[in-house]
Formats: sequence, structure tokens, C-alpha cells
Amino acid sequence: RNQLQQSADQAVVLRVNVQAKTTEVADEQASHNATTASLANLQEAYDAQTVELADKDRTHNETVSEIDMLVANIRNQLQQSADQAVVLRVNVQAKTTEVADEQASHNATTASLANLQEAYDAQTVELADKDRTHNETVSEIDMLVANIRNQLQQS
Repeated sequence: RNQLQQSADQAVVLRVNVQAKTTEVADEQASHNATTASLANLQEAYDAQTVELADKDRTHNETVSEIDMLVANIRNQLQQSADQAVVLRVNVQAKTTEVADEQASHNATTASLANLQEAYDAQTVELADKDRTHNETVSEIDMLVANIRNQLQQS
């Protein structure tokens, strides 16, 4: 009987221990399931952020490509402007030289006209002198002719 009682007592103790371990295992399983669910949620959030990051990365790369194209266009326009500036500078220099040549020609023509004016004025004075001398000579001739007429008339 004692052995049976001891065996029965041990069976009760074992049943209580098994029940406790079963509860502990169930708790651990519930904790494991909650952790697994939490990990699944974290994985889902991670995947969503990975997709979002990929979208942002693609958008960033497109923006960088657009910026690169804009910079290339600006560089091309600046190069074209620089080339045009060189052409304009050459054209302005050529026109400046042309204007300087025209000014020198103008100055030479003006000097020549001044010399011609001076010669014209000198000849005008000379002509006036000759005209006066001519008129004096004509007057003298007229007086001589008048004297000769008078003498002829008196004779």
C-alpha cells in the first residue's frame, strides 16, 4: 500500500509537472507565434520600404540624368555663345579696321579739299588782280582812244 501510495503521489506530482510544462510550452508557443507575426509585419514593412526606396532611387537617377542633360545643354549653349562671341569679336575688329581706313581716307580727302580750296582761293585772288589789271588796261586804252579821237577831231 505504501508503495502504491507513493506511486500515486509521484503520479500526481508528475501530472502537475507535466501540466506545468505543457502550460510553459503553450506559453512559449504563443510567444513564438507572436514573435513570428511581429517578424512577418516587420518583413512586410521592410519590403514596402525597399520598394519605396527603389522608387526613390529610380526617381533620383532620372533627376540626375535630367540635370546632366541640362548641364550638357548649358555647356553647349555656352560654347556656342563663346564661338559666336569670337565671330562677333572678329567681325567688330574687321569693321573697326574698315572704319579706321574710311576715317583715314576721309581725313586725306578733307586735307586734299583744303589744299584745293587754298589753291582755288589763291587763283581767285590772282584772277581778281588780273581782272583789275585788265580793267585798268581797258580804261587806259579807252582814254588813249578818246585822246586819239580828240586829236583827230581837232585836226
